[in-house]
Amino acid sequence: MASPRSLSRRGFLAGAAVLAGAACTRERVTARDAAPPRRRPPDESQGPLTLTPELRQTLVAACARILPSDDGPGATEANVAEYVARQLEDRRIGRNRQLVLRGLIELDAEADRRGQPSYAELAPSAQDEVMALAAAGHLRLGKVPSDGFVRALVVLVLEGFLGDPSYGGNQGLAGWHAIDYAAITPAHPGQGGTAHAHRE
Repeated sequence: MASPRSLSRRGFLAGAAVLAGAACTRERVTARDAAPPRRRPPDESQGPLTLTPELRQTLVAACARILPSDDGPGATEANVAEYVARQLEDRRIGRNRQLVLRGLIELDAEADRRGQPSYAELAPSAQDEVMALAAAGHLRLGKVPSDGFVRALVVLVLEGFLGDPSYGGNQGLAGWHAIDYAAITPAHPGQGGTAHAHRE
C-alpha cells in the first residue's frame, strides 16, 4: 500500500479540490463545548474579528506547514493566509471562526512551552511536530480537542489554494496551475456573467 508521502502533489490536490468546495460540510462545534482556551482570543464585542499581527504570523506559518512549498508552490506562494484571514473576519463562517482562532492561540501556547515566543518562531521541523500533536487531538482548546481545529484549518487552506482568486487566495492562479485546472474566470468575480476558459 502506498504511503501518503508517495502520493503525487497534483493527485493529492486534485482529490482535495472536492473537499475545498464543500464549504457546507465544515465541522461545527457547539457553544457548550467551545470553552475558552488558556489564552483568550481577541474581544469580538466591538465588531468583526480582526487577527492581531502576532496571530496573523502564526496563521501564515500554520498554512505553510499544512501546504508547504516543497515540489511546487504552496500556501505561501498562493497567499492562502490572506484568504483564511478574510474568512476569520466574516461572521458567516460561524463557530469555526472561534475554533480556528483558539487553535492558533494554542499553537502559540505550545511554542511558548517549548521556549519560543510564537509558533512562527519555531523551526519548521518543530512546527510540524506541534501541528502533528494538534492533528492527533493532543492539544486542548478548552473542552474541544485540537483535531477539529486542524480539520477546519485544512479545509480553509484548500479553499484558499484552489478557490477563486478574488477572495484573497490562489495568488497568480498557483493552485489551479498545480492541478492543471482549466480556469473559468467570471466577468465579475463572485457574480454571474460572461466567462471564458483558459489553460496556461
